Amino acid sequence: MIMTLGGALLFSLFVSLSVTGQMPQTSPQGGVKKAEFVLPQKHESRLTSAGQRGQALYEFYCYLCHGKSGNADDFNSYSLTTPPAKFADAALMATLSDTQIQTVIKGGGPALSLSPQMPTWGGVLTDKQVDDVIAFIRTLSKKTQ
Repeated sequence: MIMTLGGALLFSLFVSLSVTGQMPQTSPQGGVKKAEFVLPQKHESRLTSAGQRGQALYEFYCYLCHGKSGNADDFNSYSLTTPPAKFADAALMATLSDTQIQTVIKGGGPALSLSPQMPTWGGVLTDKQVDDVIAFIRTLSKKTQ
């Protein structure tokens, strides 16, 4: 394959844009600097390790009803007869103990005379995983304060 000088410059520009997401910089001598590969910045998480594990579980099992940010505003929440708990509501979360949340996660809504549409996760999640989910759920109400 024969590439012209103009084609080579366009190719170099394309590679630079696709690798760095930025236009190439020129050197003081007028030439184009060689593109550098830059790894994406890792987002610093303010979650504990338990909260991070809980977030992954929450996003798999809980968010479709309770919402990604805990506002009960995701896909399934609108089709439920009883609205799901809003974990982003600091006033509500202040009234719930970890034991109550654990009971509902493991035994479903009927375990505390709540919505029968809340499924039981006790046969799916370990006690440690339930604790991790609770650690994450607790962070959702703190984000809105």
